[in-house]
Amino acid sequence: MAQELKFTTHAQQKFASNAELNTRAEKIVAEFELKLSVKLDKATFNEKVLELEKQIEKSGKKAANHASKASEMAQSVKKTVEENNKQIDELRDQLDSKLSREEGSRLWGNFSRFAVYDDLKELYQRCLPAISKFEDQLQDFVTDSAKLKLVVRRFDEVISTKASKF
Repeated sequence: MAQELKFTTHAQQKFASNAELNTRAEKIVAEFELKLSVKLDKATFNEKVLELEKQIEKSGKKAANHASKASEMAQSVKKTVEENNKQIDELRDQLDSKLSREEGSRLWGNFSRFAVYDDLKELYQRCLPAISKFEDQLQDFVTDSAKLKLVVRRFDEVISTKASKF
């Protein structure tokens, strides 16, 4: 019984070596010789054999072509895998310098003890006018104190001059 070579898509393609192709060709020739020896004459038989050899040769070339394409694709995949491995290594290095979940949760727990920036800003806006008002009052007090000292000194001078006259 003759086996037929069926060609399918590239992904489903099974490749045969030259030795396998030659053994198949020999088997097919032998089968044809047995079956057609009575029915065909030698010239027709030789034509059929030549046709089969051409088909086998075409199949072999296609198989070699597909094998070279598969080799190219394998190289491309290998290169892509190497690039991906480099990227993974870079990401691992970056992860080593980053904050871990445990450290992050420990730090986040401490944030409740500290004020939020918006709260500090609101406090600053509320306290600054009051502090400024207090500074103004303090400056007024210092000025009034200096005036009062002058008045007391002058009063003391006047009293001293009057007391010395008597």
